[in-house]
Amino acid sequence: MSDRPALSGEARISRVDTGNQVAIRDLVGRADVPVWALDERLRLVGAVARVVSSCGPARASRIRLASGHVVTAAAGQPLLTIVGWRRVAELPMGATVATSRSLPEPRGPASWPEHEVVMLAHLLGDGCVTRDPIYYCSRDEANLEVVEKAARGFGVGTRRTPGRGVTYVHFPMLDRQARGHTNPLYDWLRRLGVMGHRAWEKQLPAEVHQLSGEQCKMFLRHLWATDGSVTTSSSGRTRIYYATTSRRLAEDIQVLLARSGIGARIRATTASKLGKHQGWTVDVSGRDNMMIFLLSIGVHGGRGLRCEQAIANLAHRVGNPNVDVIPAGIWEYIQQRMSQTGVSVADLAKRLNRVQLTSTYFKTGVSRPRMTIVAAALGERRLADLATSDVRWERIVAIDPVDDGELFKVVVAGADSVLANLVIAGAPGPLSSAGWS
Repeated sequence: MSDRPALSGEARISRVDTGNQVAIRDLVGRADVPVWALDERLRLVGAVARVVSSCGPARASRIRLASGHVVTAAAGQPLLTIVGWRRVAELPMGATVATSRSLPEPRGPASWPEHEVVMLAHLLGDGCVTRDPIYYCSRDEANLEVVEKAARGFGVGTRRTPGRGVTYVHFPMLDRQARGHTNPLYDWLRRLGVMGHRAWEKQLPAEVHQLSGEQCKMFLRHLWATDGSVTTSSSGRTRIYYATTSRRLAEDIQVLLARSGIGARIRATTASKLGKHQGWTVDVSGRDNMMIFLLSIGVHGGRGLRCEQAIANLAHRVGNPNVDVIPAGIWEYIQQRMSQTGVSVADLAKRLNRVQLTSTYFKTGVSRPRMTIVAAALGERRLADLATSDVRWERIVAIDPVDDGELFKVVVAGADSVLANLVIAGAPGPLSSAGWS
C-alpha cells in the first residue's frame, strides 16, 4: 500500500461554487477548484484545490462508516480522529473519524421552474425512462395530478391508461407540435442525462446539486412520494427511509439531505425481486433529524398524511443524546485540562448535575450539550468548538483491501483537508491545524 496521501478517483468532492459532486479523477488538470475544507475551529470553509494529480496505481483500503459513507484511500492518507490526524494504516476497526454534519448551499445556487423540479423527482422515482415512449406509474391520485400539471409546464399532453392496481401516465406531443418537432420533455431529460437509465443505474443529474436549499427540499418532498416511506409502528417507532436499487442514487440522496442538515444512513437490504441487484435504503437517523425532515421537507401526496402521525409521535419523545456524540477519546484531553486548571472531578460532576462521575463515565462519548458545560467549566475554547462544530464523528465498521487502482493527490491552498464523500480527508501539507494530538 502507498504511504502517500491519496484518494481513489471515484471519491466525489463538493464544489463550493456550484454544489456539483465531482469525481476526483475528473479534476485532474484543472486549477483552482473551489472545495470545502475544515478550519482550525472545525467549521466548514471554502478553500481552493490548487492541484489534483494522479499518483499512479497502488493498493488501497476501502473504509466504510456506520452512516454508509465510503472512502477508498492509500495507507498514508490521513483521516481526522478526535486525537488528531491518523493515517489509514493506523486506523483500527471501530475507530471514529470526522465527517460533515451538513453541506452548505452553493455560493451560486441555480433556480428551476417548479414543474421541472417536480417532474424530475417523480420520473426518477416512479417513471420509466429506459425506452421511448417514457411513462409514469402511480396509484396515488395526488401524484398523478401533480405530474400531469408538471407536464403542462413542458407543453406536452398526458394520457392515462389503467394497469393492475396502478395508473400509467404517458406524455404525447400535442397535435400542433407533432410535425417536425421532438418532444420537449424528452429533449429536457436527454440534456440532463437521465434517459436510458434503468432502476439500478439511476443517479441525480449534476444540475440538481446546484439547486437552492428550498428547491432541494421540494425535490426531496416529491421524490419521497414515490419510493419513500414514513411509518409509525404500533409500538411507537417511527422510520423514514427511501428505497432504491441504485447505490449511486442512495449516495446522492444522502448528500441532498445533508444540504438540509439532515443525517442519514445508507443500509443494504435484500436483493430486488429479479434477484439481480442489491437493494439500498437511505434512512433518516435519529429523532432530531426525523423532525427536521418532517417539518421542513415532508412528503407529497397520500404518504404525506403519515407525516402528521409521525410528528405527533416524535413530539413526545426525547432525542437520544448518544446519536451525535464526541468520541470518548476526548476525555484524556479534558482530564489534562482539569489538572491544569484545578477543576476537580467533584466540581465537574456538580456542573453536569450528577452526584458523581465514575470511571465508566470517562469511557463514554460526550453529547454536544454536555460538552458545552464542560467547556464552560474549564474555560476551554477548543472544547466549545467541538460542541458547535460542523463535524459528525462516525465509527468505522469495515476496512477492506482493494486491488491496485489509480489514486489521486489533492493539494488545497490554505487548508489541510478536503471534503470527499462527506468525509474529512487530509490534504498534503502540515497536518496540525485541527485535532487534539
